[in-house]
Parts: sequence; structure tokens; C-alpha cells
Amino acid sequence: MCDYEIYASTVQALQRYFGKDAVNELFLHGGCYFFASYLHSHMKNSFIMFNKEREHCAIEFQNELYDITGKIGRKDYKIATPRQLDYMKKRYIPDFNEKDLIVYLTGNGPE
Repeated sequence: MCDYEIYASTVQALQRYFGKDAVNELFLHGGCYFFASYLHSHMKNSFIMFNKEREHCAIEFQNELYDITGKIGRKDYKIATPRQLDYMKKRYIPDFNEKDLIVYLTGNGPE
């Protein structure tokens, strides 16, 4: 599966799990790091990107930048440093059970 297919299938799975109306809210307000780090773990040639001003992270692959809403602009995004990654892990707390969601996304849970 190519990187874009991984991205698109993950977004579709999240929409099924949470409902289309809830996905953007969850992954733009607290869940952006989960989204980017999950995708990064499944895409060899990707980078977690961070916009300090917006306090938002996204995933870069195939020379494009994406978040839960799709392709986004690159302005003010930089590859996240180890310190920024640590900051996001501690501060970007999603409003869902991460372990249950990973089970679902990896195909080990109910459809």
C-alpha cells in the first residue's frame, strides 16, 4: 500500500469509528499528534511536522503536508524536533482511548 493509501484508509477508518462529524474536531483539538504519529509509524518516508504558532502537528509524505482535513499549506511547519515530540506527547491529549483506537486501526477490533 502506498503512503497516500495508508493516509486515506486511516482517515476513512477514523470516520467510521467516530463518525464523520466528530473526526475533525477530535483530530484538530488534541488528537493531531496521535494522528501524525500513528501515520508516521506506518510510513517509512514520512516526517512529523510542527507549527509552533498554531500548536498543531501534521504528517509530511511524498513532499506534501497532511492533517485530518487533507492536504494543508506548509507555511510555518518544520520537522518536529525530539523536544517538540516530547512536548506533544505530554500536552496533546486526545479525547478518546488511544489503546482502543489502535486496536481498531490495526484490524484487531470490531469493524
